[in-house]
Order: sequence, then structure tokens, then C-alpha cells
Amino acid sequence: MILTYGRVSTEEQAADGTTSLKVQERKCRGLAMMRGAGAYDTITYTDAGVSGSIPLGDRPSGRRLLEEANAGDTIVVAKLDRIFRSASDALVTAEALAKRKIDLILLDMGNEPVTSNGVAKLFFTMLSAFAEFERGRIAERMADGRKAK
Repeated sequence: MILTYGRVSTEEQAADGTTSLKVQERKCRGLAMMRGAGAYDTITYTDAGVSGSIPLGDRPSGRRLLEEANAGDTIVVAKLDRIFRSASDALVTAEALAKRKIDLILLDMGNEPVTSNGVAKLFFTMLSAFAEFERGRIAERMADGRKAK
């Protein structure tokens, strides 16, 4: 089974006519199709209006995704920052999934599982740290903007 996950931070981003959730799902389903998965072999989970700073297991659909994933399943996400904005959450979750024999593919990193080999794990670890750094920078800019107003 291919399980896809998408997230946007605001309800406005989730509204029809904007890029986000539909584009994320289309990319993920594209990989599923390339792997021969049929329409009934793919389940999509989305969290609309949920901050990436919230750990995956604490988000409504993120929690369901983690609970419903089984050994042999593959979780596909369009971009790292859609599923993780915390390096510790990313690393702990990816390791837990690997132990459960569940693959995690982040399309902005390629089409192979992030824990498939040492090089993939290294890049995943580094990019997770950068995603957390970026989240911190966004929070700083927002705080500076509020102070300026």
C-alpha cells in the first residue's frame, strides 16, 4: 500500500485554486503510479491548517497515518518540510518506521526510501536539520514583523 501525506500551514493554502495540497497529492500519486500502484492501492492523508512545528504524531492525519501504516507499506511525501520541521521528529519517526518495515520516500530527495542506505540517511539527517533551522528563521521574521507593526 502507498500512503501519501500532504500538509499546509494555513486554511487559505488549502483552499481550491491554490497550489498546495492538490499539487502535493498529484506528485505523490505519480510515484505510486510509477511503482504500479492502482487507485485502490493508495491512501491520502492531509493536514490542512496545521503548523509543521507540530510533531507528525500530534497532527490529526499524521497520527492516523502512523497508526494505520503496516509493514510493507510506503509513505510518500512531496517535500521534507511538509512532513517534518523538527530534526528530532524526523529522525525518530524515520527510524521507528524503518523498524516497522515501512519505507519513507520524500520526493524532493529522490524516489528511494530515506533510510535505504547510509548516504540517503546522511542527506536526510542534514536536510532535517536545515528544515528545523528554516522553521526557526521564519518564526524570527514573523516576530520581527509583529514588532515593527
